[in-house]
Amino acid sequence: LDFATDKAAPSDEERARAKRSDDLCEFGEHRFIRSCLELPVIGGPADGVWVSQTSYDEYVDHRSELRRFLDGPYFGWFASALPLWPNSVQLKTRVHVRPPPQLPVIELEPTDHPLAVAQREGISLARFGERALAHLHR
Repeated sequence: LDFATDKAAPSDEERARAKRSDDLCEFGEHRFIRSCLELPVIGGPADGVWVSQTSYDEYVDHRSELRRFLDGPYFGWFASALPLWPNSVQLKTRVHVRPPPQLPVIELEPTDHPLAVAQREGISLARFGERALAHLHR
C-alpha cells in the first residue's frame, strides 16, 4: 500500500520484495501489524486487519514477551480497505497490545466514519453478515 498515492494493489514485483509473516509485514518503508478490529454485533461474533504503527520496532522487540500487553497503547494508521465500508485506509487508531498469542486490538479514533460509529455503537447481525460475506468473497 502506498499511502502517498492510495495505491491499494502492489505490483507482482513489489509483492516479491515484501517481507511478511503471520502477524507482521514490511513493505518498502511501511511496517504493518496484523490486528483485530472488534465490532460489537447486536444480537451476535471477526478476522484480522492490518494497521501501520509508528512503534513497529518496539512492538517487534517485545511481541514474544508475556508482559507485552502492559506496553502501549500505540498510535497507528488503519491500513486495510474493507469491502462495503467507505475508505477506511488511514483512519487514526490506538493499538492495544494483548498477551500472546492474541493479536493486538484496534480502537478507531471516535469520528463520524461509519466504521468508527459501528465500533462504538455496534452493528446488526444482518449488516455484519453482509459485510463478512463481502470480505470473504473479495
